[in-house]
This record gives sequence, structure tokens and C-alpha cells, in this order.
Amino acid sequence: MQATEAMGKYAGTRWPMEGTFTEVEQPLRLVYAARSWQDDQQEATTIEHVNELVLADTGAGTSLSLTISVTDIGSGAKMAAVGMKYGYKQYLDKLEAYISS
Repeated sequence: MQATEAMGKYAGTRWPMEGTFTEVEQPLRLVYAARSWQDDQQEATTIEHVNELVLADTGAGTSLSLTISVTDIGSGAKMAAVGMKYGYKQYLDKLEAYISS
């Protein structure tokens, strides 16, 4: 992910992520362990997290629930962990807009 203009002074910062799916319950649930970091400062900025994505039929559509548990955080990544909330929200907002169009 690359931070957008909405991230102010952090705009343009790249946050790569790698992960491994640890649980797959088709078609309702995915769990994956992931690691993300600031591109040019990997050691101090690594954030390790477990992500659980649950889909549910609402009758009128599908609801999506995402729970993220941070399991380890580098010394220089505390502010970035707070920013994860906004990054994921941007992704989900874009997904909603895409699906709605």
C-alpha cells in the first residue's frame, strides 16, 4: 500500500505486506497472519498482525466483518499501527464503491 494525500506528511510512504492464510472456511471466513513494514525502515517498523475476515448473508446482501489483532510491533511503528485502521477503511470503502457501481 502507498499512503495517499489524505495521510498528510506520510503521503507517498509505501507499506508492503506479506501474509499466509492460516484458516479458510469456504465461503464464510478467512484468517491470515501478516507482516507489514515501512518500505525503507523494515526492522524498526514491522507490524505483525492476524486478520480475520467473516462474510455473512444478510438477506439483502452480504456483510463483511474484519478483525485485526496486532501481535507484535516494532519500536518505530506505533503511529503506523494506529494508521492501519484508516488504511483498511480506505480499502473497504473502495471495495464498497466498486461493488456498488
